Amino acid sequence: MLGRSATAVAALFLAGAQAFGCVGCRCSKKDAAPAASASATGPVVLAPLSEPSWLVDLPVPGHALAKVAVPLGAVHAAPVVIALHGSFDRPEWQCGHWASISGGRPFVLCPSGVAQEGRFSWGSPESTAKELRAALTALKKRYGAHVAPGSVVLAGYGLGADHAIWIQKQEPGFFSHMALVEGGTEKWSSTMAAAFAQRGGKRILFACAHEACVPNAQRARLFSVGAGLDVKSVTLVDEQRAFSPKVVRALKKEWPWLAAGGERP
Repeated sequence: MLGRSATAVAALFLAGAQAFGCVGCRCSKKDAAPAASASATGPVVLAPLSEPSWLVDLPVPGHALAKVAVPLGAVHAAPVVIALHGSFDRPEWQCGHWASISGGRPFVLCPSGVAQEGRFSWGSPESTAKELRAALTALKKRYGAHVAPGSVVLAGYGLGADHAIWIQKQEPGFFSHMALVEGGTEKWSSTMAAAFAQRGGKRILFACAHEACVPNAQRARLFSVGAGLDVKSVTLVDEQRAFSPKVVRALKKEWPWLAAGGERP
C-alpha cells in the first residue's frame, strides 16, 4: 500500500466533508423511505437527505461494516460509486478520495473486505463480489428512493482494481464505467475489453502514480480503444502516491466524463 501521513488523510477527509456541506445535519430515520413528490416537468423531488456526518457506517449482513460517503442534502436520486480499496488499506480512505473526486454528488459505497491487523484486504474475487452485492442491497434498503437505479461507477485501487475487472465480467452493463488505479491492467486483455464493450461496458479511466504501473496501463488502454470503448488515462508518476492531492485533482477533472460521458480528447 502507498504511504500516507495522518495529516494528509485528515486534510482529505476535511475537504470531503466541506464538499458535502451540511456536515452537522440531524439524522432522519434511516430505514424509512423518504417522502417524495412527483413533478410533471422534472424528476421526483425527495426530502433532503440527512445524516449526522458525510461519512457513515453501513451494516452489511454477514460482512464487516461498509463505509458510505453520503450526498447530504440531495433532493433527487443520486448515482452510486463503488470503491474497492487496496491491500492493507481502509475503506474510509477510498470513500474520502472518491467523495472528493466526484464532488460529493453520488453515494460512494466502500465495502471493507477482510480485517488485517487494523486495516483491511480482500479474500477471493468471488467473496469480494458477494460482499459488494450485499453492501449495495444494504445501501438501497437504507436510502430507498435516494439511490438512483441503473449502472454504477466501479472504482478499484491496487488489489481492489484486480478484483474489479473480475467482478465486471458478471454484469458489464451494470458496472459500465470503471476507474482502475494502480491495478487491474496486468490481466486486462483484448478479449476482456471486447466482451466488456459488447455487453454494455462504456468507459474506463486508467490511473498511474508509479512507473511500474505505466506499461500495463498503456497496453490495457490500447486493448480498450481497439474494442471501441471510451478511454482516458491519468499518469503522474512523479507523484509516487496514487491519491496525492495532485492525482486527486487530475482524477476530479476527468470525473464528469467518466460518470456522464463526454467527447474523447
